[in-house]
Amino acid sequence: MTDLFADPVGLVLILWAIPGVLVALAFLSFGIDQVDHAAAGAYMFRPLLLPGILLLWPLVLWRWIFLLRHPGS
Repeated sequence: MTDLFADPVGLVLILWAIPGVLVALAFLSFGIDQVDHAAAGAYMFRPLLLPGILLLWPLVLWRWIFLLRHPGS
């Protein structure tokens, strides 16, 4: 555990990836059908989105919340 704190870049990557994994799992399980109706039932397509969601999870979360609040946008 002390090696983790010795490498600040690794710590930042882990702290970025943990919420990214949670957002990705939630979004790919529940949110993608609400955001993109054409993706409903496209289960082989969803794993391809995983790297992008892990990297851009704040943007995905913000857009998901925005579209839930403003369904016509």
